[in-house]
Amino acid sequence: MALFYIVIPTSAVAVTAHGNAVVVVPYLIGLAVVGLVIHFLIRRKGSAKQAEFAQRWGLIQVSRKKQEYRGRFGRVEIGVRFLREKSSRTGASGTEYVQVSLLKPRNSTRYVSARARHLRLASHRRASLIEVRTGDAVFDGRFRVLVGTRDDAAAILDPELRAALIAVSIGTFEYIQGEIRLASVEDPDALMKLAEALCARISA
Repeated sequence: MALFYIVIPTSAVAVTAHGNAVVVVPYLIGLAVVGLVIHFLIRRKGSAKQAEFAQRWGLIQVSRKKQEYRGRFGRVEIGVRFLREKSSRTGASGTEYVQVSLLKPRNSTRYVSARARHLRLASHRRASLIEVRTGDAVFDGRFRVLVGTRDDAAAILDPELRAALIAVSIGTFEYIQGEIRLASVEDPDALMKLAEALCARISA
């Protein structure tokens, strides 16, 4: 268990125009040190949680700075990142989420993006996308679907996949020229189970 010692000097004072000594600097230093300690402890707790998650799923950290991990389900390599949404308006950090990428691109030009309507998570950007509805009332109520061509939605978002995306409360599903990206803010383990099922489906 780590011990933290906060030393606040008592000799630093500010003297007013009337000669009255006011102790200001020690409190400011103390507040700054406490803030740094709290920030460190929060980051440490988050790192421990990520390490447990990585161990549970057999992931290897490849970038500590980017909080990026790699693993494998069968013959399919996966990439996992722990991200924090940033407001496009203020730049402030917000919702934490996990992104899983199935890193086995196929020779495909199809593009499909299904994004939960109540979330604003980072996504791949592409011009000239078409917004479509799948005809599945529950799915269309939960997700906004953007595609490269109208045939892409029918080819990728079949009934089995739509049901799976709804079941895990997924934030985004993206199929980008054969690479699959998933993101969730609620249940990272359920997201990994879905990724595992998709990997088995790809390998079949």
